[in-house]
Amino acid sequence: MVRVKRATGAKGLTYPKGFRARRIATNGTKLYVRVAGAGPAVVLLHGYGETGDMWVPLAKDLAQDHTVVVPDLRGMGLSAKPAGGYDKKPKATTSPASSTH
Repeated sequence: MVRVKRATGAKGLTYPKGFRARRIATNGTKLYVRVAGAGPAVVLLHGYGETGDMWVPLAKDLAQDHTVVVPDLRGMGLSAKPAGGYDKKPKATTSPASSTH
């Protein structure tokens, strides 16, 4: 388990204490993922140039009655940076939905 922290430049958005953070190894990289709540799962994916921190306000609300999963996608935020550069195909194969964990 990793302490939940915010990525550089996250504009003051901070996850509440109920969120747990993990580094998940998948497809040759490690993703930083925040998880909280219980109930039906909701995965919140950020866009290019963003991080999972953009979802703080919505994630806090959803965690009241859902299991909320908020990753920093490959090469973004606190997830591992790719050695071979930033193209979208590797990002798609390392999303939490493609993981076997």
